[in-house]
Amino acid sequence: MRVSKVRTMVGVAMLGAISFIVMFFEFPIILAFPFLKIDFSDVIVLLGTFIYGPIGGIGVAVIRSLLHFIMTGASLPSLVGDFAGTVSSISMTIVMCLANWLFILPMYIKLLNFNLGMSMTKYVFIGLVPFNLIKGALVTVVFAVLYLRILPWLKQHMKTAV
Repeated sequence: MRVSKVRTMVGVAMLGAISFIVMFFEFPIILAFPFLKIDFSDVIVLLGTFIYGPIGGIGVAVIRSLLHFIMTGASLPSLVGDFAGTVSSISMTIVMCLANWLFILPMYIKLLNFNLGMSMTKYVFIGLVPFNLIKGALVTVVFAVLYLRILPWLKQHMKTAV
């Protein structure tokens, strides 16, 4: 049976809210760059993508980032961080490294007087590339375990949805 549009919108909104809550449980993974933190909110975004398709997954990511931006305040670091998180959810390592190199880092450096302590190229290759690869691997493993655990429930739930 087909899942109704209302049920889909409610599901996407709920997953966006859950992803927003999970976003607050973050920790650094590369000690030399303590501001690069991982959270597992992307696992919820992936779950939304598998259940509701790519548009649903993007909806979960956008809702998560909008809620985070609203709740943490309209500060420039939050805006940049939420923007970076949404882009990260959509594409991960390659796009994020290019975005950081060409847009996000120059904005941090210019607007916040952020000092990398090294060249931007070096920062991208020894900080961002490993961070995004580790984050991608961790998110993938956690998602795979979660997805396999809830797959029977999802199959049953999708059969009975109207």
